[in-house]
Amino acid sequence: MASLTKRLLAAGFAAVATITVASLSAELYLRRHPLPSVPVRGLQSDPLLGWDSIPRIVPLDNAGRARVVYFVGDSFTQDRRWPFIAQREAEKQGVAFDGYSLGVSGFGTTQEWLKTERDFEFYRPQLVVVQLFAWNDLRDNWSYPPIAYSPDASNRPYLVPTASGFRLAPAVSAARPMRWLIDSALWRQVLFRATLRIDDTAARAGIDRLADWHLALPVHYTEPATWEPFYRRDGYETAYVRGAFAVTREAFRRLSTFLSARGAKLIVIGLDNPFTVDEDVARAWIRPGTPFDPNLPLSRVAAFLREDGVPFESARPALLDARRRTGRKVYNPPAGELSGHLEPAGEEAFGTVAARMIVSLRP
Repeated sequence: MASLTKRLLAAGFAAVATITVASLSAELYLRRHPLPSVPVRGLQSDPLLGWDSIPRIVPLDNAGRARVVYFVGDSFTQDRRWPFIAQREAEKQGVAFDGYSLGVSGFGTTQEWLKTERDFEFYRPQLVVVQLFAWNDLRDNWSYPPIAYSPDASNRPYLVPTASGFRLAPAVSAARPMRWLIDSALWRQVLFRATLRIDDTAARAGIDRLADWHLALPVHYTEPATWEPFYRRDGYETAYVRGAFAVTREAFRRLSTFLSARGAKLIVIGLDNPFTVDEDVARAWIRPGTPFDPNLPLSRVAAFLREDGVPFESARPALLDARRRTGRKVYNPPAGELSGHLEPAGEEAFGTVAARMIVSLRP
């Protein structure tokens, strides 16, 4: 027995040594020869939000006006032109204001509420315009399972349902040994992706079980099992979709309550994935014969915001009109691209919708 124990211990030590040497070798190699990837620019780590934009707040074409508007959203707002277009078009209609963009790539509504609350006092806006990207934002707000974009955009705070309501679960602050792993080239270039692919398989096998069991296994944001249920009416009976809508509504309620207490107003403008506007993306991703309704997520958001007294407008009709008028894609190429952002005509259409809503709320 003693001899067997020694052999097992020796084998264990040998395995650990082999794994350690292989990991260190891979780390050194990847630092010298990084794998090709899409770089994430303009983001920095943030203890409250998980990550934030660089810079945190971007001024528009300002001139010291008394009226101030914040534009809040995700990658459809960070470094985009539509807030400038909204400012320009509103001024043409007699409503001039100073504007600031607080858009952050990958953000969900919970992060947008927290960022607005934290940065409110810098310029004390009278109006906050939130850009809602339904395809991502509903999933960004739900942690069972959470969706992830990259090692720099995966650790975020969440509103978590409890027996008495909701509690805010903060972004996780990793201890030093885990921090070393997270910052390693091996994790960022290989293990992070591999983990998401494994978890994608679990989501495909039963995403509602992950939701029911509160299993926070991060999955890749493009995994169809995480977004397809939102576009099917039968999906709204599932724990996964119900949970995502519930926490999204709670985040909007908290943001609206915060602003109302300070004499500010909230408006929300929605858009959705390229497949809701561009036919090439719809052909690539919507399976024929499925009960797929491209209007469904935004119509559900519109319903609960209306009940809560928050002005909302879907930009989809304006984007569809832009496609018809120009005869071109409204979202970025290539054909069938699932993660495209707005082309200049789309930015113009979205900014015009925002201006119309801002003007409608003039004092």
